[in-house]
Amino acid sequence: TLPLKLQSDVNEIPEYLDTDQIYGFIESEIAKALMLLPQTNQYLTRPSVFAAHALMARVALVTGKYQIAEEHAILAVAGSSRLLDFNQIDASPTFPFPLFNAETI
Repeated sequence: TLPLKLQSDVNEIPEYLDTDQIYGFIESEIAKALMLLPQTNQYLTRPSVFAAHALMARVALVTGKYQIAEEHAILAVAGSSRLLDFNQIDASPTFPFPLFNAETI
């Protein structure tokens, strides 16, 4: 179990939740974000609905919900039709991929 503060009140005593409850809380927060986030953003450093789908896919994968992970992964990559061509990547630099590339969501 881990302590998790569910409110911003500094006087609140955090609840101790088990792993399933924590992942359930995370999934419910991502579901709320999916309703509120825009489809695209002017800046790649700000989240979009596609980034929330990618996060939901990652959480579902960790929790063993493979069907849900697949559905959200498909929705996450639907936002970008461009992929990097790995044949054109120069592997000699320490960091061969640019910070914000075509696949950044």
